[in-house]
Amino acid sequence: MQKILYIIFFPIIKLAQLIEKLVYIFRDSFWYYPELFTSETKHTYYISKLYQTSVPYSHFVLAFLVILLFFVPLFVTGTPKILGYSNNTIIEAVIMGTDSTGEVQKINRVNPLLPSNIQLEKDIVNLIYEPLLRYEYIQGEDGTALGGVEYILAENVLTFKPGADYQFILRNDVFWHDSESIDNPNTDENEIKQFNADDVIRTFEILSQVEDIDSTGSNAYTRALKQLQWEKVDPFTVRVCTRPLQEEVTTCDKAENNPIFSNFLELLSFKIIPEHLSGDITSQTLDTLDPQLYKNPVGTGKYEFDNVTDNSISLTLFNDHYNLSPLVSIEEIKFLYYKSLEDATSAVQNGEAHTLASISTQFQNSFADYKQIDLFESPVLYNQFWALYFNLRKRPDGSSIAPAFLQDVRVRRAISSSINRETIIKNALNSAGEEAIGPIPAISSYFNKNANWHTYNKIDSEALLDEAGWTLKPGKDIRTNDAGEKLSFSLYFVNSFDRQKVAESIRADLAEIGVEAVVNKSEQIAGETGNSEAEGWSLEDLNNQVLSPRLFDVILYGMNTFIDPDRYELYHSTQIDHPGLNIAGYSSSEETVEKRENRQAGESSIIRVPKVDKFLEQARSFDPEKNRIERKQRYDDVQLLIAEDVPAVYLYHPQFLYFANNAVKGINLQGVNSLEERFLHVDEWKL
Repeated sequence: MQKILYIIFFPIIKLAQLIEKLVYIFRDSFWYYPELFTSETKHTYYISKLYQTSVPYSHFVLAFLVILLFFVPLFVTGTPKILGYSNNTIIEAVIMGTDSTGEVQKINRVNPLLPSNIQLEKDIVNLIYEPLLRYEYIQGEDGTALGGVEYILAENVLTFKPGADYQFILRNDVFWHDSESIDNPNTDENEIKQFNADDVIRTFEILSQVEDIDSTGSNAYTRALKQLQWEKVDPFTVRVCTRPLQEEVTTCDKAENNPIFSNFLELLSFKIIPEHLSGDITSQTLDTLDPQLYKNPVGTGKYEFDNVTDNSISLTLFNDHYNLSPLVSIEEIKFLYYKSLEDATSAVQNGEAHTLASISTQFQNSFADYKQIDLFESPVLYNQFWALYFNLRKRPDGSSIAPAFLQDVRVRRAISSSINRETIIKNALNSAGEEAIGPIPAISSYFNKNANWHTYNKIDSEALLDEAGWTLKPGKDIRTNDAGEKLSFSLYFVNSFDRQKVAESIRADLAEIGVEAVVNKSEQIAGETGNSEAEGWSLEDLNNQVLSPRLFDVILYGMNTFIDPDRYELYHSTQIDHPGLNIAGYSSSEETVEKRENRQAGESSIIRVPKVDKFLEQARSFDPEKNRIERKQRYDDVQLLIAEDVPAVYLYHPQFLYFANNAVKGINLQGVNSLEERFLHVDEWKL
């Protein structure tokens, strides 16, 4: 028995002796470490003696402190902690691009009044400033969605005439970021800057001065203000009503025959600025760097401007916000600048930043190997769609700016039917999107599912081209007509990873039916055709050289829309010229007649107008509450005509991607309608 026990335990005993020996070797090697304490100066001598006489316990204390400093954050967060920042700071990587010197681009202003192409500016505006109300999709019992209102700075709205006359009851517990703390008993009353009706009135006044020219950023919101009248009822009440254009109205009570804007409330969802800091904002300075408010933004939002450096901008929690959760954890949001998406992606991967938001799927797969990084997909953004727009404009002599065959509706229908949207979404977008059927999303109660939208059907597309006289000759890959002209056009787009892939997918689909799409910028400029890989234009060049002068064949472009079904800005013939948003230059093929206003001698009493124009005007003038059925019928008519004329090929509604270190808990993107709204539920986030 003793022999058996010896055989069993002998190896264990030997292993224990070996471990003991190694421990002593390790201890002896470091017994008098570190030599830092061997200096002969008075202070270090006593420290050294204390340290050495306490060995090995002093070693244990030192090792324990090292573990606390460097390893505890690893186990707490699941990734190396970003040193220098507290658990209450979110660090977000931002793609800024480079300036003319090759350095990272910097943001030099934050303009809350006019739309921006810079995503970071949109993000900051959305965090610092607030609107009277927010418009959003609300799902009905039948599964379709309607626009609904969430009150923000307005506490309530009284309706005198739907779509034409409203009274806004403002919150009386809102303070501007530059206000002294209301909880401080020593605060002077003059230092408390409270939001009130004067701020709303001043914002309306400034935006109404925007001219209908591109340099000042005219848009649907500013144009609507030109037909509005507003008045201060009391310090926390503002009344706003419509008025006939060019007609002077002193008060809303005296307004007669107010025109109805069915999307009135959504048109008032812009941000409000402080009246006391807006003195240097005029129609001349509105789109410049001059106003002090742009350099030092002050709003009413949950986060306020803190500081800016050469490579970052920081916002901190506004502790006097009226709707601040007592459980809010994120006290600071710091945006770190990076030159490229690749650099920003690396920052999240190596722990320099917590989060990264992107509409691009370029590096989505590379994140899969990083278990500490979670991927969040936004809801489908139904108030945005991407489409191909045909240039239907003609020169004064009647010739087409784009290839003449694009004037043939059969060719446009064939192109629409040849494109496989599911393939684009799956392969080019990594499934981050949903097919767009028309200009009004399929979830909307105003969508017309019975319109002939010419979705993917390769057989139909080939038959349409044959009927139009474009045939494939033996041994040829591109269709030609009887004159020997090729069925070829240039497809323009902004150069980015996703849009290159979308363009390549479209080119491949078109090639299958014998249509050539030139998707390379160099070939487009040279007027050549070929099979070079997709290469787009910079955003600046596309806007200045292609879109603004309307010099394109077909353009791939994303559009933001109202949640309300109003599409006047996108398809009315008055919006054809830049900066209007009727990108295709569309005027419906069917016409109607109406009475001529201000008829001159010798002129006919009636004029012919595009039917879509007439229907769009009627649809937006219906009472949004009482005449919903009539309004639905008019938008059905609009969609029938657009589906038949095919001024655009609708492709997809996008989603954006949000990558976050799993140290960030509670991220929720529900209800988000745009990339800049990703912080909508930041109250729930924790680190």
